[in-house]
Amino acid sequence: MHEMLVQFFTPSPLLAPFIESYLVFEDDGGLKDLPLNIVPSGVPEIAVHYGDLCDSHLNYPGEGKGGYLYGPHNRPGYFLARGLIKCLCVLFKPYGAFRVFGYPQVEYRNHVVRLEDMCGMEGLNVVEQVTLAETIEEKVSAMDAFLTGQYKKAKERPVPIDQAMRIILYSKGVVKIHNLCRHLDVNIKTLERQFKSALGLTPKEFASIIRINQAYQLMNSDQKKQIGDIVFECGYYDQAHFINEFRHYTCCTPDVILKKPDDHVIYLNRMYTR
Repeated sequence: MHEMLVQFFTPSPLLAPFIESYLVFEDDGGLKDLPLNIVPSGVPEIAVHYGDLCDSHLNYPGEGKGGYLYGPHNRPGYFLARGLIKCLCVLFKPYGAFRVFGYPQVEYRNHVVRLEDMCGMEGLNVVEQVTLAETIEEKVSAMDAFLTGQYKKAKERPVPIDQAMRIILYSKGVVKIHNLCRHLDVNIKTLERQFKSALGLTPKEFASIIRINQAYQLMNSDQKKQIGDIVFECGYYDQAHFINEFRHYTCCTPDVILKKPDDHVIYLNRMYTR
């Protein structure tokens, strides 16, 4: 049985409003040649891969090593490890990347961008610092210092979607967007434009991703649950609607997860499950 190191770190106080945590993930080779399915989480992430090469299949085909910003995605992908996985991830809060870097996130929608292409020498340097640092704490410290520098020089932009985003999160994605617009007294085109700028997703896409994550959490926490239970608890129209949406975001059907949860490694809601 292989071992995995999964360790979370708290960001500095300046970045805490925008970053949920830093995550260090290392395995001993047990995940080699096993596809790591990546399901959209609704927010961008940064990952610095300092282990062996891996094949990337998330809008960035080819070998993955170095530092990347994984923009907001509305479709799944996967990684195939060719050796040891060693990775430092930055888990942003909703619109956290927008506030730290100051760039509209729609520019990175369904894209993976190298940090050096995005931030020049500063991006290249932080990847080198993380890779060469001797301890995990030093790796995290280097990344925190880099992001602090990016935040301090970024142009501050207003985030008018805060209330709408909180309603979607509180409802776990079970909300009709036209009702949301009526409640907030905002035009749907305006809300979509604001969401795309801050999150890189439309409000409907964001709600759907939050809901599918909730469905997976329920399935993973209680293997005795039936699909009908998930449909009811997550507010889907019917079972067919749920299955189609689940397949769209995960590339598999719910019964596969329910019947053989140990055969899949899914990156969902920022946690590796096995």
